[in-house]
Amino acid sequence: SAMAKKDNSAPTLKSGNGSNIAVEEWPIERVLPYAKNARSHPPKQVAQIAASIKEFGFNVPVLVDGEGVLIAGHGRVLGAKELGRPTVPVIRLEHLSDAQIKAFRLADNKIALNADWLEDLLKDELAILKDLDFDLSLTGSAAKDMLATVKSGEAAARRDLRYRIVAERLTGQPQEDTY
Repeated sequence: SAMAKKDNSAPTLKSGNGSNIAVEEWPIERVLPYAKNARSHPPKQVAQIAASIKEFGFNVPVLVDGEGVLIAGHGRVLGAKELGRPTVPVIRLEHLSDAQIKAFRLADNKIALNADWLEDLLKDELAILKDLDFDLSLTGSAAKDMLATVKSGEAAARRDLRYRIVAERLTGQPQEDTY
């Protein structure tokens, strides 16, 4: 995305359709939760988000529509409230249609879950953090949980490959990936 400077202070970003995107600091009570938010935030996760904000800062602004209703960032707002923060960084997305806002709320949460961990790189990163005496719980999950997730995903991929090989042998036809 292109950046256009308004003045010598913060740059204004341009969205894909040319709309200005600016980060604003809003009083936390001005940010309205979306009543039909399909994503839950249990207390343990809110505590993790609060710990992340405390350690790293509030680095990912929340997204709101033209009325100030949350599009993305419900958990970050809850974490900020837990810390007693009076304000949060906000980006208003006024260029999206109602349908796009609803779809983006879902996509923003779901698409990230579709990613996989690269086990060797994850192990390396966790080992470096451990050597630096960094609190691994601030990564959002215990290191052993992250590695267990990687291993279960790899086991599923190996199982799928075995099924595909068996199907190819039985049918004599190449099988396409079904995932």
